[in-house]
Amino acid sequence: MRPRVRVWIAALLLGAVTTVASSAVSPPEEVASPFAATEEMRLRVEGKLPNSTVARMQALIDLIFAEEGGLGFEYRRRPTLTAAEAYTQRAGNCLSLVNLFVALARSSGLPAKFIEVEDYEVFYRDEGVVVRSDHIVGGVRIGGDLLTVDFLPGRPKRYFQLRPVSDRRATAHYYKAIATEALVDGDLDKSERYFDLALAVDPDFAATWNNLAILRRRQDNFAGAFEALERALAIDPELLPALENLSGLYRRTGEHAKAEEVNGRILKLRTNNPFFLVGEAARLIESGEIDDAEKLLNRARRLQSDIPEIFIYLAKVELARGRTKQADRLLRKARNKSEAFSQGFQTAIQNKINSLLPDAETFRDEG
Repeated sequence: MRPRVRVWIAALLLGAVTTVASSAVSPPEEVASPFAATEEMRLRVEGKLPNSTVARMQALIDLIFAEEGGLGFEYRRRPTLTAAEAYTQRAGNCLSLVNLFVALARSSGLPAKFIEVEDYEVFYRDEGVVVRSDHIVGGVRIGGDLLTVDFLPGRPKRYFQLRPVSDRRATAHYYKAIATEALVDGDLDKSERYFDLALAVDPDFAATWNNLAILRRRQDNFAGAFEALERALAIDPELLPALENLSGLYRRTGEHAKAEEVNGRILKLRTNNPFFLVGEAARLIESGEIDDAEKLLNRARRLQSDIPEIFIYLAKVELARGRTKQADRLLRKARNKSEAFSQGFQTAIQNKINSLLPDAETFRDEG
């Protein structure tokens, strides 16, 4: 029987997640735990919080987020930080927050875990390759309940598929995030160092292999890119970003028959994946294929109606047709849907809305 899930404070956006398999290989000595507590952090919570687990969770939340007497922790998209760095800077992204929470919770005697959320995915393209982002939360299990933590204290969320992961996988998440940030910044040497660390910690993390393939391609190392994608797909044969990247790599190397074979696999998976339907619809809108885009968006909506971007792109369709009233209604719905997600995600949604509305301030006040 699936355990009951009580989501107090919900999901955190970060890099892609797939299998939970862990390796027997010991991590190298230079790998440091990103959720280790400093002496100052330990002294702040050891023996100073309530004995009740629930009350202790609330006290930790207050410590992290309260302006008076707490850290006043705020969202900052980049960079990804360790627990110690997040504690000092009092700001960070979602993974930074989870690192901080786990460090403080364990110092206080709570057996906190990193928990992957499988209800939501985000796909984005960067220079012709595909990166997938999912959610992770910090949590503590109390009996049959699972209490979770993120940037919106006290607000209920719509997440149901939660999966605790090992410290090894959580550490790999951190090093993969640092590597991917460096990759986006064009620092390929740094990116390679951190991908190496992520894979030394957890070589069974398909998403790391997918992102490493992007690095190899940018290094013009096509053989290395193929090898990395093969490793990713051996772990997770249905990892769509890896399949898309493999198809693109085959096209780049002139192996068009192999690319088409992979495209057939992608099509079967894509028709039942609302996140890829949204991405395809976005490209169709850009090329002016409004009717086809609307069909994909409506299919995505039938598959999963809580994705805010569906309504943003439906609004784009309506704006292309000159129907501003209908577009405004859809954008308001997108904003309402985003309230079930983290503060950083809400900000990203609002930025997308602002880009479509000349009177965004008025819309924000009305929303």
